[in-house]
Parts: sequence; C-alpha cells; structure tokens
Amino acid sequence: MSYEEAADWYAQAICKANTYGPVRTAAFDLAEDNQINVPVLRSVVEPFAQTVLDAQDDLRNPPAPWPSDVAELVAERAQLLDDSIDLIRQLSDVETPRDYLAWVDSVLAVNDEASFVVEDIRLLLDLPPSSTCPGREDPDVESALLALEESLTATISISCDGLGGDENREFSDLDSYFRVINQGDNPGYCTAFVYGFTPDTPTEQQREAMALYSSRYEDGLDDEDAFGILLDNCVTDPTDGFGDMTAAEAILIFCPETPYAETITQYAEGSRIENDGSYIVGEDITAGRWRSANSVSDCYWERARSNGETIANDFITFAAGRVTVNISPSDGSFTTEGCGSWEKVS
Repeated sequence: MSYEEAADWYAQAICKANTYGPVRTAAFDLAEDNQINVPVLRSVVEPFAQTVLDAQDDLRNPPAPWPSDVAELVAERAQLLDDSIDLIRQLSDVETPRDYLAWVDSVLAVNDEASFVVEDIRLLLDLPPSSTCPGREDPDVESALLALEESLTATISISCDGLGGDENREFSDLDSYFRVINQGDNPGYCTAFVYGFTPDTPTEQQREAMALYSSRYEDGLDDEDAFGILLDNCVTDPTDGFGDMTAAEAILIFCPETPYAETITQYAEGSRIENDGSYIVGEDITAGRWRSANSVSDCYWERARSNGETIANDFITFAAGRVTVNISPSDGSFTTEGCGSWEKVS
C-alpha cells in the first residue's frame, strides 16, 4: 500500500473512531460542571463503542499491508483503541459523580498516550495536524447530544468523615445517605453541596421548604442558595442551632429523614437554645419555663421588651445547680452570655 493510500485509509479509520467525539466532549463538559445524568450517559455507550470497534477493524485490516515504517505505529494505535473500548464500556458501571470523574481521568490518560503515536503517524503519512473528516450526518450522534443537553441535572455531593468509625464515605443523594444512617452507623462529620442546580432539581416538597426558608429574608433568597443551605443542614450536626424556628421547620420539611430530626424539632418548636446570643420570643424561641442544661459560671441572662428595655437580668458568678428563667409571652427577647445551652421545661 502506498503512503498516499495509507494516509487515506488511516484518515477514514480515525474519522470512524471520532464519530462520537462530540458526544464524548459533551460528556467531559458535564464532568467539569458536575452535571452528570447517568442513564443518558449509559445510553450512548454501545453505539460509541461500536464506532471505535469499526475504526480498530479498519486499522488492523487494511486493503494491503501498511508501509513497513508505519505498520508498528498503526498496530500500537489499534491497541490504544482497544483500551478506549474498555473504558467506554466501563461507563455503564458509573454510578456516582466521583466514579464519573475517575472515568474521565482514565480516558484523558489514554488520549495523552495516543497523541504521541498519532503525531508520529501523521508525520510519516504527511497528514496535516487537523485532518478534516468527510461530512457525517449521523442521527445517533445528534440524538445523543440532544439528550445530553436536555437532561442536565444537578449533582449532589455528600462527604462524611469518620462515618461508621474511621471510614470516609461519599454519597450522591440523600436517599443513599439516609439508608446508611438508618442502619445505625454514626453519621460522623458530613457536609453536602449541590452542583449544576436547575429549576427541576427540587421536588415539590423541597420547594415548599425552600419557600418557607426564603420567607425569612426581606428580598427572598436565590433558589440555588436556599436548596444548598437546606441540603447541607440535612446532614450537618445542628449543635450550632439555627437562625430561628422557621429555618428549623423548613429543614424538617426538606428532609424529614435527617438523623438530627429530634434536635431540629426542638429548634422548630422554639424549645432549645445552644449558643450565646439574643433570641426573639415568638420567632427564635417560645415563652415558658427555661432551664440551663448544666451548672453555670460567669453567666449573664436578660429578658427585655420589644423596644430593648430590660425587664429582668442576672449575672451569676457560679451556680452548682441549673439556672431557671421564666420567659413571658409578652417579652421581646431573651439574651444569654456564657450560660451554655438552655432547654424549655414547660
């Protein structure tokens, strides 16, 4: 086979291999934006792999032997297509964003290795750096690209340190996280983020929670911010408390299965104070008989009217027992400094 014939055959084979190139590029873009839709990605695996198999067959079965100084390089290129086929089929096993990103890294590593071989072949066959392929009207590619574009979805990432002892775990949705927690594993320290938020991301129930949470802000709150805050609070130990009873109520609506539901319910009912601060009666806490969780030292508390006027206060240098304060429904606020946490007893 002449060099000219070899160049043409090689170019046609590589065009076949690159038929699904736009789909792969789109899939990589989804990786960068963390917007993975696993079912759609899986739907392109087999036709993607078939185009690479066809290209590999052409490289290994030319109409006449390759020129001697090209043959070994083409065989190496065909072997790299073998590796690509294996990786393409591994996409069907991808289930989490982390798996997907690892898959992308593997594909890029093969591409990097192939680029050196490709460059040598181009030089030998006198192919331009960017050989253009004949126009292809492939409806499968167009359909795959359209499916990817229309299926952009949010990716949820939940990271837990020390889950079930010393094990670190990653979850891609609340349901899988709750399944593990409900088995009795210690939640450990967890945080949650949402990437690639779209209007279709929240469920109807979650939208109800987001609206309630956003009502705390005079100008509302961006949907993505509201979703992200509530999502994180579903998996985060609420020992630091919440801004008010409404925030806690919104979290319980957003994720009633949270392992911290009992504690969050106390915040939602206005019957728990965790930290120093001023708490508005009727918004942050409810009126009633309150008691410090422990003995106190250098503790200051104050009941005040809505206009800030002090109703009663006390500075306690030391108290071996727990301190009790009666907060009236007509009080405007209750302030605590250095007293630790409080709980409503009646």
